[in-house]
Amino acid sequence: DEKDDWSAITVEDVNLHSASPAFFDAEAMRFHLPAYMIADLDGCYRHEFVPHLRGRPEKFALLNDAQRRAVELYLHALLQRNYPPSYQTDVEQALEEWRQAADR
Repeated sequence: DEKDDWSAITVEDVNLHSASPAFFDAEAMRFHLPAYMIADLDGCYRHEFVPHLRGRPEKFALLNDAQRRAVELYLHALLQRNYPPSYQTDVEQALEEWRQAADR
């Protein structure tokens, strides 16, 4: 059941609820984050997820070190793709924010 197991969340649901991460608290973000990142890495996510990773560090307060590292690796993977310049800048800025947070 997708309410208890993030891996049961379908790509269709992730795309249908693309704005939801803007409203997630730290617990919801921790639960849903893998589903959104994997859909994006697989090329199935039809929206921009990176803006949801910027500017609200309290949303990520519950992530452990391994989860934070996974987000950083996700952002590194996105840097290897050919995105429009404005989105590429979002990815670069998000990665910089994650690096700064890791240094604290």
